[in-house]
Amino acid sequence: MAKLARKRRRERKKAKNLAASERDFLTPTVMRQVRKSMSRRKKPRWDLYPLIHVLLVMTWCCGDSLPEKFETARGFYVVCCPKRKRPGKSFQGFEKAVRRLPMPVLRSLAEAVRGRIKVLLGDRLLFGGFIPLGCDGTKHECPRTEELERRLSTVCKQKVVGESSSAPTIWNTSIVHLTLGIPWCWRWGKGKKSSERTHLIQMLPLLRHRTTM
Repeated sequence: MAKLARKRRRERKKAKNLAASERDFLTPTVMRQVRKSMSRRKKPRWDLYPLIHVLLVMTWCCGDSLPEKFETARGFYVVCCPKRKRPGKSFQGFEKAVRRLPMPVLRSLAEAVRGRIKVLLGDRLLFGGFIPLGCDGTKHECPRTEELERRLSTVCKQKVVGESSSAPTIWNTSIVHLTLGIPWCWRWGKGKKSSERTHLIQMLPLLRHRTTM
């Protein structure tokens, strides 16, 4: 009984809400790893931790526009981290801070989160001694904004005079854990020019040992 009690004390407490779940992944070790991939800035209005926190929470927020989602995510961060310095209040400032964030920082964040998945799930990632992963690609239509149409280009649906062009599209190739349903990694590209095979080759270095697809 004493041995069982010690084992239960050592077991990690399960997260009961979104804030606790985020703390499981955005640990101090993860943030130190991410900060190493960026140059130091002098007293930025948006520090790296609140910037990443608000950016991630916005994916779960409801709203008719990005500014509405930003207000909800920022309020959530302020409540969860009352002792930290308050981040900027305007969506325009947040958008500029995200735009200045180097891609190596986001790649380092993704790698660090994958490392936390390995730690938190452990043997649950295995099935029959292997890690079962699946890969598939799909096309997504984007809003018909001037910038997206310029960057992604469009094509005509039919060769008919006066026929409107299709919406700009992006191609998403994702690798997902088949038993747990967890997205492991992904690649984006232009809808009509992307190759699922090329994306898969690019993601192979991100897969773990004993992976089967």
